Amino acid sequence: MKFYCSKEELLNAVNNVSKATNAQNGLEILRGIKLEANGEGLTLRATNLEISIMCKIDATVLQPGETVVDARMFSDIIRKSDDGAINIDINEKDEATIYTTKNKFNIAGMNAKEYPEFPILYNDRTLVFESKEFKDIVRDTVFAVAQDESRPILTGLKFEIYKNEMQLVSIDGYRMAIRKMPIKERNDEFSFIIKGRILNEVLKILRDDETEVEITLSQNNVVFKFDNCVIVACLMSGEYIKYEQFIPQSKEISIKMDRRLITQTVERASIIINYDDSRLPIILDIDGGVMSVDCVSKKGNFHEEIEIEQTATSLQIGLGSKFFLDALKASSGDDIIMEFSNAKSPLVIRPLEGDEYFYMVLPREFKR
Repeated sequence: MKFYCSKEELLNAVNNVSKATNAQNGLEILRGIKLEANGEGLTLRATNLEISIMCKIDATVLQPGETVVDARMFSDIIRKSDDGAINIDINEKDEATIYTTKNKFNIAGMNAKEYPEFPILYNDRTLVFESKEFKDIVRDTVFAVAQDESRPILTGLKFEIYKNEMQLVSIDGYRMAIRKMPIKERNDEFSFIIKGRILNEVLKILRDDETEVEITLSQNNVVFKFDNCVIVACLMSGEYIKYEQFIPQSKEISIKMDRRLITQTVERASIIINYDDSRLPIILDIDGGVMSVDCVSKKGNFHEEIEIEQTATSLQIGLGSKFFLDALKASSGDDIIMEFSNAKSPLVIRPLEGDEYFYMVLPREFKR
């Protein structure tokens, strides 16, 4: 195999497919990237058997062929090589020579025949989004998926597709995130679950622009297609938790709040927590027309007061600072609605108008 191509294009493709590799994988072949050169250019593939990524780039192919190279080493070599054209020659022993006009590397490759085949894809249902809008809605919900595997299904983000709306749901036992967006009208309704860890890798590859992203369900897989990339990931199986039962049906206090103001206040309070114990709560004390924000620790205290609309009910509630901040930062709009029932019930954050998002954070016990 022999070809040359642009360093910039090759490095971008390597960076993308490398997200499906793991340097700690016990199978050496899965620590590699498969290179396949033919009349259509250069195709790069990588997989960890849970997620597979393929990228195609332009290349001048002098001799077709295929091989597998260690992802980490290959990435470092391309990154450190001179700008301009990268030349790659592979001999019959899968030994690779990678060179520019000023430097040359010789590395051992692996037999491509031992590499897993890329999943065979069948079109079932398809959704199309702009890259940025898809990234935004996923980013604003995936943070609340569970990080431990004690309840595996909660490590996934649930997609609910309705006639003209898509709703994303995540819950980890301490908080819940729900986000909605309009979609092109469909004749079917369905749902699926994608592991949060996989979606975080997809977010790293997608652009923050209007690039079209096609999402297809293919049997037990979900397929993302955009530009020159294809990402295939396993869908999660199992029944998702009936989250609707946890949504509060009533409230005692509803406060209109400047989102930026409360976010900055909680960030200031978090300084004390970050230098002590992350389990320490932020304490909200609502009384009349004032909401006090406090933090008490062995290393220091914090206190700030925010003027609010007069309330008839007083309340003290403790909240995890990170969970509270995550919900505030995922919210949108200048103003938000914060709803409380009692000290043992969750905080709910909603938009001032409509139902674009819903964030819920369970309270924490605290001592004064």
